[in-house]
Amino acid sequence: NAGILFATCYEPEIFNDLKSYQGKNIKLTINSSGEVEYQQQKDGAARKKSSPKAKLPTARAHRVTFTSYAAASKNFTSKIVGGKSLKLQELKDKIPAWLHIPRSAAIPFRSCERVLAIKANQPLLKDYNELTHVLDQNPPRNLLKLRQCISRLSAPPTLPKSLRRAMTDEGLAWPDDWSLLWSRIKQIWASKWNERAYWSRKKWHLKHEELTMAVLIQEVVAAQYAFVIHTANPFTFDKNELYAEVVLGLGETLCSGNYPGRALSFTCRKDKKSLEPYIISYPGKSLALTGGGLIVRSDSNGEDLEGYAGAGLYDSVLLVPPQEKTPDYINSPLLWQADFRTKFLRDITRLGIEVEKTMEGCPQDIEGAYADGKFYIVQTRPQVGNKND
Repeated sequence: NAGILFATCYEPEIFNDLKSYQGKNIKLTINSSGEVEYQQQKDGAARKKSSPKAKLPTARAHRVTFTSYAAASKNFTSKIVGGKSLKLQELKDKIPAWLHIPRSAAIPFRSCERVLAIKANQPLLKDYNELTHVLDQNPPRNLLKLRQCISRLSAPPTLPKSLRRAMTDEGLAWPDDWSLLWSRIKQIWASKWNERAYWSRKKWHLKHEELTMAVLIQEVVAAQYAFVIHTANPFTFDKNELYAEVVLGLGETLCSGNYPGRALSFTCRKDKKSLEPYIISYPGKSLALTGGGLIVRSDSNGEDLEGYAGAGLYDSVLLVPPQEKTPDYINSPLLWQADFRTKFLRDITRLGIEVEKTMEGCPQDIEGAYADGKFYIVQTRPQVGNKND
């Protein structure tokens, strides 16, 4: 959204070389493999080529109202859930049988605001409203207090009853500990008031009161492998070439940015029948995650707006924290069985092609998982940052 380069460097030699350019102008470019290349520029050269900063437009969230405290996926509409939930529901009846969607239910838009308004939460509502009026005077302190207000909310009896019915309709097991699920739901609601989200909304003139959070409750695929697909190569802007990354275990090591090391990455031409994957890097993550159960995910009405992607601003959290383990690269067929690897990467490519086709040819960012021989689509959203979009 901001047009700022964010890059990661794991090589001490390169990092030290970059530090030697302190105070000098360097030119950064990204090659077709996604690697950042740099070279020193003559003094002032970089500044001369820089373009004037464009004025950011005003982003507008979709206007929604409270409808109910829970919904099964079959009842998802744009009036009650965000794009994360809705796009998965749209895919269900359109994708081929070899692709699967994890079961899910949701707590719809404006549920947090409705819970705040119940009698048991009136003192918290008073504090909450006062804090929103003075928020800009001291954002770090007041944002923390807003999150604390939400963390202390009591649930109306109808909320867990409605949610349990919706989850049962989906075939999702009701957790043994409701208090744990309730704390996770409140954590998602409270993430509206994290600092990154606050400053992003300020920058894009998105009114805080317009943004509301639905909560997607989704089964966790106990993944042997997780992957992210960009159906248009984000480095070359080639819409006929797919770029993807794969890790062992759950996808949090790939998507969260908190786990150093490389994923297996590859490109594949979509316009050739043979679908020949070209491997760019082999995996080097030092940790893999395992787990199952449920994941509680943010799904606001302020993501994937025109010209504005709110991806990653708000929380998603596993009901039960995952376990960390050392990846077993020695026995992984992804590394040592060429036939398995080639078929697996081709199938990931086919998955990306199918989802993009279902989304009317719009390039997609797709999160997926592989478990027990089955491929799952965990999330898809329009890809941003393509040239000429």
